Amino acid sequence: EMRRARLREDAAEASRAGKFVKAEHILRQLLAAERAGSARAKGEQEEEEEEENIGVFAKAEKQTRDDEPRRTAPSDVSDSDSPSSAPVLCLLARALLAQRDSSRRAEASELLRLALRVAAPSDAETRYLALKTLSDASAAEDDPDAAVEAESAARDALDVTESRFGPRHARTAEALRTLAARLNRRGACADAEAALRRALAAEEGAGNRAGEKKTRVALAATYRRMGAFERAERIDEATRKKFGRAGWVEGG
Repeated sequence: EMRRARLREDAAEASRAGKFVKAEHILRQLLAAERAGSARAKGEQEEEEEEENIGVFAKAEKQTRDDEPRRTAPSDVSDSDSPSSAPVLCLLARALLAQRDSSRRAEASELLRLALRVAAPSDAETRYLALKTLSDASAAEDDPDAAVEAESAARDALDVTESRFGPRHARTAEALRTLAARLNRRGACADAEAALRRALAAEEGAGNRAGEKKTRVALAATYRRMGAFERAERIDEATRKKFGRAGWVEGG
């Protein structure tokens, strides 16, 4: 456990320093350690269950059990992973994507799908991060099927945040902005506007000024896509008044 904690710290430090290849190497070590730990725990549990099953019928049934083929777990890729592996799988995928090498996207996407399969239903943070990252990765692909997956993942991410955090939370607002970006991409600007209006209410409710500014900029950009330039200018002007001109850039 101490080794895994150290690997987590080293991976986080490498990522903060922008050394994503190094972070990938460390995270692969961490994933191997998590899988080894899960395998040991599973073996110990099976041994305990075997001991508990020894009872008055054990001797009578021993020969029958010996004659039957031993059952094995299905050969699924997730068999070596447990819920504790999900955050590592997600971080590894993000390290691959951060290298900005298009050849790594397929592996990153598979890691994210695996993280979603093994993540605990109660682990909303990991599930959200995996879904948002998968949406971002799919949106980067120049492929209609990938665009569909990007929007679907964004919708699922929103479901996770609303269920776990409620409608007025910074995570929910971020999920709504992501969904709006996917909707804008396929030309559903009116739906994107509605999502951003909800995001703005969430940011204001959460008191997240940085997120609110991002949402306002995205909303103005959406109005420009719709040809509603006067509405875009009103949003821009209101944003300048609320946040000041310093550090604010029109259009994001």
